[in-house]
Amino acid sequence: MQLPLKLTQLEFCNRLKAAGFDAASLKAAGFDAASLKAAGFDAASLKAAGFDAASLKAAGFDAASLKAAGFDAASLKAAGFDAASLIAAGFSYDELRNCGFAAEAKVRAPPQP
Repeated sequence: MQLPLKLTQLEFCNRLKAAGFDAASLKAAGFDAASLKAAGFDAASLKAAGFDAASLKAAGFDAASLKAAGFDAASLKAAGFDAASLIAAGFSYDELRNCGFAAEAKVRAPPQP
């Protein structure tokens, strides 16, 4: 008699992905962003599946990955990223000021040589 196969959530998610299920289908089935990231889905796929920036940050994506996926500075600020993270991700000082970092972080353009 063969015992039933016991899979971890990650193994199950990986098998579903390999079988052709996309991130939106797996999200609808109850998988969270961290599980989908561990299964190899990128930030753009997870954004398209309906995950917000805060969920993707909690899953371990950095600001640069979220910017590349199409999130703007305001979304990343609302998700809890600080000004230094957004600058490192490639957002301009104007973008940071426009989403409200000017007063909070005293963000200024660097002095011109």
